[in-house]
Amino acid sequence: MSASHGRLADHILANPLQSATMGIEQLAGAAGVSVATVNRFVRALGLAGYAEFRARSVEAFQQTIGPIEKLRDQEGAPREPAAIFAAALRAAAANVEESERLLNGDACGRAADMILSAGTVVLVGAGIGAALADFTAEIMAPFCRGQLLLTGWGGPERMMRHAMRIGGGDVVIGLTVPRYSRSTIDLVRSLRGQGAGVIGLTDAPTSPIVPYCDVALFGSAQHPVLHASVTGIVAMAEGLAAVLTRRRQTVADATELTERIYPYLVDDDAGPADPAQPPAPPEDPI
Repeated sequence: MSASHGRLADHILANPLQSATMGIEQLAGAAGVSVATVNRFVRALGLAGYAEFRARSVEAFQQTIGPIEKLRDQEGAPREPAAIFAAALRAAAANVEESERLLNGDACGRAADMILSAGTVVLVGAGIGAALADFTAEIMAPFCRGQLLLTGWGGPERMMRHAMRIGGGDVVIGLTVPRYSRSTIDLVRSLRGQGAGVIGLTDAPTSPIVPYCDVALFGSAQHPVLHASVTGIVAMAEGLAAVLTRRRQTVADATELTERIYPYLVDDDAGPADPAQPPAPPEDPI
């Protein structure tokens, strides 16, 4: 390579993600070369032009730069809030429909059996996956003998300390959507190596967590603007909780739970509360 080509190559290698998202003028300016040099550089690589170079570069970061490309594509789209809301709602409905298409009956049953027989159910997630793990833990709590949340709280030292106790007889639920969390996948792989069973809640069979799962349930995560939608994953978690409820909760169980929480609920028949009166404490069940 010429000196200017070498300088441009060094810049691209040092800033691959930034370079993949730049226009030709931006890249030339950032690398301190001319636009003509960039054009000669990409042709020297055997490419037809800068458009092909950029397309090849983007392929390596498709999931990571998805939101950037979406915003670029949306530049001419309507900006009215109602139109954006409507598009998001249509995407949510499409994700639920696609999640149903991806549904595997055997996987649903196996996942429920694994949770019901587990000593400890470990929920692993980072980023938006952490919020999904919290939600999933909450709705599945009545059916778990023990639960452990590994979502980054307390730092990696705490997570590793607790993860060391997980092994055979325990079940891990790993939750990740684009952009996929490397820490989630690495931790799931490690826990599987310790003998735990693994259930994956992710967006598609191509998700990088799937090879480390004994069972995978898919909630489609497409979104016109955001990097991913969580609607499909939430729907799958609710579906799994419904299966667990039908398998384990009796009418007597539901009745007892309702009686216990009734004092904390709003009674529609009681009429609106008097704002001047403080709420009465619930009666002591004893």
